[in-house]
Amino acid sequence: LRTNIITKNFKGHRKSVTCVCIEDNYIVSGSTDKTVRFLDINKTNEKARKLGEHNGHVLSIQMIEQKIFSASADKTIRIFDCKSRKSVRTLKGHSGPINMLKINNLMRIASASNDRTIRIWDTQSTITEPSIIFDGHTDRVTNICWMSENNLISCSADKSIRIWDFRVGASSVYSFLNAHNDEILSLAVNNTDQ
Repeated sequence: LRTNIITKNFKGHRKSVTCVCIEDNYIVSGSTDKTVRFLDINKTNEKARKLGEHNGHVLSIQMIEQKIFSASADKTIRIFDCKSRKSVRTLKGHSGPINMLKINNLMRIASASNDRTIRIWDTQSTITEPSIIFDGHTDRVTNICWMSENNLISCSADKSIRIWDFRVGASSVYSFLNAHNDEILSLAVNNTDQ
């Protein structure tokens, strides 16, 4: 493999790409042009196909089990079916832009928002409201990671890191206040199960 050489150049978005997910032979992307696009990397010279649109910038995207999940500044999560390439569900509940979404092995969606909350959504249910709301951060929640099927870790612009247990309820189990001198934008968990 030679470095500094572009092997493929994919086109489709009209504005900045904000998030990308690669799953099997597919690339899924979201953009400030408010669209979600889907591309089979085995097909050469193919333009990324538009799956759908949000009413705001697409800020986070994930693909699992032939479904694409996108979170947006329009305060919604949309679920697209890869085969039909259509939106099959829209989840609403946040009062601010959704910065991040993560899905665990039980197909629970966790979403982090500027509204200072984390919401858990059950994708197996037909209910479009969150099953639980984690409330405790005092500024926007910037990132989240599943630690296990029932535990989630979050970071925030309030300089804190919090650990939540889905079985306990809406308050954090552990809080690390002022973990940094400024807002925390990212975190990672070394967990191959999630």
